[in-house]
Amino acid sequence: MPQVRTRIRRPAPVSESLQQIGDRIRKARAEAGLSQAQLGAPHFTRAYVSAIELGKVRPAMKSLEFMADKLGKPTSYFLEDAESERRRLEMTATVARSNQLISEGKAADAIALLESLLKRAVTPSEKATLQRSLGRAYTQEQRAPEAIAVLNDALRFFQASDDPEQIARTRSQLGAAMLEMRTYSEAQQELEMALAFMSKTDVKDPLLKVHTLYNLGVSFYMRGDYQAAAQQFDRAAREGTDVGDLRWQAGLFAGMGMSYSRLHDFEAAVMYLRKSEALFEAINNKSRAVESRLRAALSLRALGQRSKADELLTSALDEARSTGSERLAVEISSYQAAHWAADGRDKEAISVASDAVDAAGRLGDPLLKLIAQVNLAKALKKTDRTRAEKVLREAAAGGRDAHGLGYAEIYSELSELLAENGLAEEALNYSRKAYESERKKQGRTK
Repeated sequence: MPQVRTRIRRPAPVSESLQQIGDRIRKARAEAGLSQAQLGAPHFTRAYVSAIELGKVRPAMKSLEFMADKLGKPTSYFLEDAESERRRLEMTATVARSNQLISEGKAADAIALLESLLKRAVTPSEKATLQRSLGRAYTQEQRAPEAIAVLNDALRFFQASDDPEQIARTRSQLGAAMLEMRTYSEAQQELEMALAFMSKTDVKDPLLKVHTLYNLGVSFYMRGDYQAAAQQFDRAAREGTDVGDLRWQAGLFAGMGMSYSRLHDFEAAVMYLRKSEALFEAINNKSRAVESRLRAALSLRALGQRSKADELLTSALDEARSTGSERLAVEISSYQAAHWAADGRDKEAISVASDAVDAAGRLGDPLLKLIAQVNLAKALKKTDRTRAEKVLREAAAGGRDAHGLGYAEIYSELSELLAENGLAEEALNYSRKAYESERKKQGRTK
């Protein structure tokens, strides 16, 4: 009879790596309030768990995965070395802090934190995670080209890793960056792809989907499809019933208010915009609060509540200046000038509106300049139609821009002014341009 050799099992020699695994399991078990027997049950004995904690045996990967799941930790937590853990904890804390800063409207501070850590990132995973947060910060700081660059880098890594949740998150951020770039069709595509990837995986973050739906509503709004925008905002509100994120609620109310304003339901618009303003104030996002106040003032003006509208505009302008938001200050003063002209304060209105056009040009913001030019033309309309016509023609000359900006209002204003100046044929031509521009903006041209 052949002799059977039995394998003598010896404990693994205690090593630094085994001791580290054991120490981390012991620490996590204590934090979870489990005994060794409870951690091992039903597959492993208390003695086996004890041996692992003492660094006497190396657990099989399946055993480690079982215990990690029971302890609510990723398996990597027990395997990484001390330096990797320190780096991971630093990155987690930095990303959390940067997200808080972004929520407070302090994206520049978040960028400084993230860029510093990105320079020291070691693994591709660390780099991609930081790039995704950095893309969000760049977007809020109106540095959309940089946001798109880092987000595309991160997306390539997550696609190679076949990680549907991170792909969804990154595409959602890309959509937000493209909104900032005013490439609204491309933004809509990214946001819809993000939603498609969310449907393929169990996304644990309830905010991701509602943020994406909100931005999809913004993309429709900016293309002039206000009814579709309101529908997306309403869908986001239904999906986010239990979401207690004040920043998201503030943005959602702002979007709903602006959509209702475009649909001429000004009372609903004012209600949602004032709610939005209060919530932005609560999270210390001063610039967004001022913006909501501006939109509420415009809706109040449309309701005929001139004194209240002027009061809000004046306070919004003061706050925009005190917080250093030059772009907002220019936009507010531009609308204020148009209102003054309507109230007969022509000289003041023309002076303020002219300054707003100059400031918008200096800032290099094409949409802001269009707003300022339209409001200057309104200020000039009663006293200097020739100059008003010239201003609108200059604005219309920029209508070849491909970023989806709203030239329909310019063409419409110019058409009306030309008709009043007796240039009926040219007025009709610009009226047609206004119609076609609106169709193009909404993406319905054939």
